[in-house]
Amino acid sequence: MTTHDDDRLIQRVVVLLDGSRRAQLLLDEAARLAKREGAELVGLFVEDTELLRAASLPLGGEIGLVSGSLRPVAPEALERRLRQQAGRLQALLAATAGRHALRWRLEVNRDRLEAAALAATMADDLLVLYRAGWRHPPEGGFASRTLSRMLGAARCRVMMLGERVSAGAHPILVFQPPDEAGQRAMNEALRLAQATNQELLVLLPPGVERDERTRAAIEAWSARQDRRPRYLAFEGDIMALIALLQRERAGALVLPRGHALLRGVAGEHLLEASDSALIVVP
Repeated sequence: MTTHDDDRLIQRVVVLLDGSRRAQLLLDEAARLAKREGAELVGLFVEDTELLRAASLPLGGEIGLVSGSLRPVAPEALERRLRQQAGRLQALLAATAGRHALRWRLEVNRDRLEAAALAATMADDLLVLYRAGWRHPPEGGFASRTLSRMLGAARCRVMMLGERVSAGAHPILVFQPPDEAGQRAMNEALRLAQATNQELLVLLPPGVERDERTRAAIEAWSARQDRRPRYLAFEGDIMALIALLQRERAGALVLPRGHALLRGVAGEHLLEASDSALIVVP
């Protein structure tokens, strides 16, 4: 695969797993990514210390999904459940990797979820999350704030998969880069569009001109793909961007880690409201 000078090849696709039924969906997409990149598939299962600590409290418990009632959970029972989940995930990971002929392994860590995910990844990794696992109820915002912190601190590329479409199914959106960080995001968008043979849609914010470096990179991509990118002037806010993603049925939006759209309330809203894949580049 042709890459740009400041790109790093992806060595591992690290997928953050839990015991839910969406694990197979997430693993299938992560396996396709690993196959495309020639990378190792690594499943990460975190035994959340905050959950374990809550179970050890006198009033600790869990709320039944159907009954809605609070029931006690003994720490020993929770430990046993976590071991069982890890076993099921290992079998699921082995079967998925086998279908795609991938190198694989499962890492089981005990820490806070955020800290474990960051500690387990390296610069050449791609960390894959499933956005639905981070959606929060209307009255709380902890999950989206946690995810925002992870995006700001991750040393590697992070991909959050949406519920509606997967990366590569529809146009790849990226902003015209105003700086080096934006250029890295553009390079990643070019690489992804080339690998998936998808359209590239470049958003032009007010006051940002097409610089020569970007023009050369896009022209080289166009020659390889035998297609031209599409340019679109964009002057809207976060709501306009979300509407654009929905209208275009975007396969992915690629942003640099420090982009304003990933910070504060705007960032949380983007994480919650968009069903397109989001790729964040350090």
